[in-house]
Order: sequence, then C-alpha cells, then structure tokens
Amino acid sequence: MKEDRFFQPTCASFKRRYADLFEFVPIGYFIFDSSGVIADVNSAGARLLATERHRLLHQSLNDFIHLESQAVFAAHRQLLLKTRSLQSCDVQRAKPGQNPVWLHFESLVIENQGAARLQIRAVVKDFTACKQIEITLRKTRDELEQRVARRTAELENSNRQLRRKITECEYSQAALHESSKELRILSNQLLSAEENERSRIARELHDGIGQALSAIKFSVENCLSRLRKNADPPEVKALESIIPLTQKTIAEVRRIVEALRPAMLDDLGILATVTWVCREFQSIYGNIRIKTRIDLGEEDIPALLKTVIYRILQEALNNVAKHSGADQIQLFFSKTGDRLELTVADNGVGFDLERVMAAKPSRRGFGLATMRERAGLSGGVFGIHAVAGEGTTIRVAWDVSSI
Repeated sequence: MKEDRFFQPTCASFKRRYADLFEFVPIGYFIFDSSGVIADVNSAGARLLATERHRLLHQSLNDFIHLESQAVFAAHRQLLLKTRSLQSCDVQRAKPGQNPVWLHFESLVIENQGAARLQIRAVVKDFTACKQIEITLRKTRDELEQRVARRTAELENSNRQLRRKITECEYSQAALHESSKELRILSNQLLSAEENERSRIARELHDGIGQALSAIKFSVENCLSRLRKNADPPEVKALESIIPLTQKTIAEVRRIVEALRPAMLDDLGILATVTWVCREFQSIYGNIRIKTRIDLGEEDIPALLKTVIYRILQEALNNVAKHSGADQIQLFFSKTGDRLELTVADNGVGFDLERVMAAKPSRRGFGLATMRERAGLSGGVFGIHAVAGEGTTIRVAWDVSSI
C-alpha cells in the first residue's frame, strides 16, 4: 500500500495495527479520488467487485459499475464534494453474472495534509439481499394497486350496465307499475352486488396481501435479530430501513380495506361504526367539529338498514367536507315509536336547492341522487333543506314497522 499518501502513523506498531484492520476487516473499504479513480482497496472490497486487488488500483470505479448505475455514482461523488458530509448510495455491479449484485456505498471526503488531491473513503457492503426484498415489496405494492384498480373498474362497469338498465326502465311508458317494481329490484341488486364486491375485495386484501406483508415484516425482523448478534450496526442499517416501508404498506392495505367496508359494521354494529366514522372524519378534517346525539340502541335498528345508514352518513359527511365550507356538523340519530330518523346538518354556505334540482341530472352530481336512491330503496323518505348562506340539513326517516 502507498502509506506515505494515505496513512501517516505516529509509530510503526500503530501503522501495523491500522494496516491489519484495513486488510482483514470483512467489509469492503475503498479510497478513491473525486473522479472515482481507485487509490487503494482492501481484500473484501476486491471480492465485492469480483476482481483481483492489484487489477483495481489506479482504475476508475465506473469500469466496475453497471452502466445504469454510473449516473447515480457520479451524483453521489458530486454530493460528497458539495456537502463534505457522510453520504450513501446503492449501485449495481457491472461484473456479469447469473444474478445482479447491488453494492451499498457509505462515503466521506477526507482532506489529508500533504495529499495531492481530496480523497474519498467508502465503506462498501453487499446490498443484494436487501435490494431483492425492496424489489419484492415494490412489486407487491404495484400488484395491489393493479388489483384494486382492476376490481374497481369491474365494479364501475357493472354499475354502468345496471344503471343503464334502470334508466331504460324509467323511460318505459308501458306497464308503469311493473317497471317501477323492476327498477326497485334491479337497484337493490346493484347495491347488494356493490356491498358484496366491497366485502369480497376487502377480505382478499386482508387475508391475502395483508398477511403476506405481515409475514415479510416478521421475516425481516427475525433476520435483523440474528444479524445484530454477529454483525456491526453498519451491516444491518440498510436492512432496518425495509421495516418502516413494510409497515407503511401494511397500513395502506388496512386503510383500503376500511374504505371498502369497515369490519366494525359487521362485528360491532352501526352505532359503533357511526362513532368511528365521526372520529375518523374529525381526524382528517380537524377544522370541522361534529356534535352527535344518539337516542336509540343497536337493537332498535333493523339489520337491513345498517349498511344503508352507514353509506348515507358516509356520503353526507363527504359532501360537507367537499362543498359546504362548514366548521360544525350536528348529527342526530333517534327513534320515536316506529319512526327511525337520521339527521345531518351543517352551518356551511348552503346552496340554491331549486336551481340545483332544476339542473340536468348529469350536472347535479351523484351525491344527493345516491343518498335519495338508497333511502327510497330501503323504504325510507329522503329530505333536504338548503338555503344559500344558511347551511344544509339532510334528513332520512324510516318506518321500521314495515321493514
């Protein structure tokens, strides 16, 4: 080694100890200049590049880095020279082989007195296993997005087909009574199909991809636990970064499952779900306060209405968040005799109800129409009161004796 250029030991014994550490440490160690020309490398580093050590000296590291990673390595060197602080990057080795090899660089600029040029010293380790896990996680996430998009497209296509059938029936003049009855049957089938599809997708996400991600996280944590016993912290640092990514993906799967259909609705009932929906809404829209008053028990609500109530409440709150500009919502849920009533009122900007209802159906949006349709098909009566500048009140009532 060229000790006079890179090492300035104070005594011969220190020089020998430092040289032994440099040579026999199991992690690759490189010394190169700002252009990437190698000045020195230990045996572990030579093994990482699959090249004899003497063939690496005075050669450019770019010659041993895959063409697609050379720009990354160049940017890494430029950032080092600019910040003069510890930086890291991942590059693919250029040495041909059956499988790609990824290397993780952690580099620092060293300004030695008497050295002709700035030196960059880098600790390098094999990052292939971590990279494969990262690629697998990314592939799983992409597959999840494609699967949800495909399922959503199928559902939307089914909705369009059924709605087209409903529209055709609405314009039929013959056998008006039978057409109305058929509309109700088809719409119920549409809503049932939608809920069944949501439940099925939610189960598939939870039982399939969700469990697979949890297994990956568990395996990575076990691997880390074993590595920490036998390896220095720098060797496991990259692997530790995989755990937050996995946890974030698991949380995203859970969010999608809850958005499709909350398990709480089936497990705990509609009242617990209403409370949860309000709490989640306020966590997202912190500027809107919800005041709730619930004057009935779970046993007062027919099972057939629970999903309908949840979807109407969900749509009503979404409309408030999107259009009202309100800072307060009042939610009342009560039962008087056989009359079950849900009211959602806000103090927002309101709107001109007559003008909106006189507009073409395509310009009204689907929010009000969907709530009205769900209420009507479940035997309820939908009402809305809105005045520009005075807020909006939505009220849905059911006679439970006929359900």
